[in-house]
Amino acid sequence: MLIHGVGRLGANYEKFVAQTVDQFVKSPIPALSVSIFAHIIPFLETAIGLLLVLGLATRFVSVIGGLVMVNLIFGMGILQKWDIVGIQMMYVLFYFLLLFLIEWNRYSVDGWLGKRRGV
Repeated sequence: MLIHGVGRLGANYEKFVAQTVDQFVKSPIPALSVSIFAHIIPFLETAIGLLLVLGLATRFVSVIGGLVMVNLIFGMGILQKWDIVGIQMMYVLFYFLLLFLIEWNRYSVDGWLGKRRGV
């Protein structure tokens, strides 16, 4: 996620937004909705990825990441881009595993904060 988000920011930001909007021109999703989501997604991906790398708010960020993936899968499903949906399902599996194994999240900021609180 972090690399996706960072790669879409900076000089690539407007190009990413334009390509995403163009990709959905013939879809039933309103162009304004696609544009808003395309403007937001690079920042979401960067924030989610960074927080996961740090291990900060892991449970919350994993849920948010999963919800973002549901939206992305919905969009790619509408476009019938099943190869991309398959890749996105791997991200969903990753988020599921993060949530399933959250109690072993010791080597992270969350784990460190938990030790300091005596949890």
